[in-house]
Amino acid sequence: MSDRQENLFDPKIILRYQAENPASKLTDIVYNYLESAILSSKIPPGTKINATYMAEALDISITPVRNAIKQLAAVGLLSESENGKTYRAFNISQKKLMDVFDARKILEGSASYICAHRLALLDMSELHRLADVYCSLWHDFENGDRSLFNRRQRIDVDRAFHNLLMRYTENQHLIRFYADLEKLATHSLMRALEFWDNEKDLSNIRILSQQHHIICNGIESGIPDLARHVAEAHIDFATLRCVVNRKSKEDSD
Repeated sequence: MSDRQENLFDPKIILRYQAENPASKLTDIVYNYLESAILSSKIPPGTKINATYMAEALDISITPVRNAIKQLAAVGLLSESENGKTYRAFNISQKKLMDVFDARKILEGSASYICAHRLALLDMSELHRLADVYCSLWHDFENGDRSLFNRRQRIDVDRAFHNLLMRYTENQHLIRFYADLEKLATHSLMRALEFWDNEKDLSNIRILSQQHHIICNGIESGIPDLARHVAEAHIDFATLRCVVNRKSKEDSD
């Protein structure tokens, strides 16, 4: 494990979590910490997770570490070797990334369709606010803010926008399906947005920054098919630019 990874594990982590929630189980603490580190790329994709080292570094028994690792593998944030002895931080392949985008397209298009049907019952003000923040963060990115903090904010606002759309449907099945996708969708966004650093055409950044506003307009039109279309077009555009920019990044590496 690299020096960078060694610095991630310290007994103070356990103490901090226990201070925040004295009832926390060690397995839950390790799970939550590893999950956060993987999703934020503090633990880079493909990094091997050494349970023995982690337990020693955190000054805890190996059992809760192993349990947390198995749970993270079950939700897809760790990949397990065929012999079940090695785990690595999730490194999304092109196919897996496209699968996540395809699933999002179906669910988010359906949510927009339903919301347009239920327009009279919706308070659109929060969706518009989130769309404004999303646009502002991409504007900062366009003007040179390529920080990890800006990337995390774009992810947080993007997920907040689409999760709110789901809640507005009041369709519990759709909401549950989307929740099952959420962790992988968040991690796929972290990887996808890394590829946007290679975007050469600033007009594409401006197009993406406006698409949450366009989804709001589609819903407010009260035309369900239009609302679905603009939501799906948003995913199609993001998918295309991700593929192009990923290739550009790989060619430059």
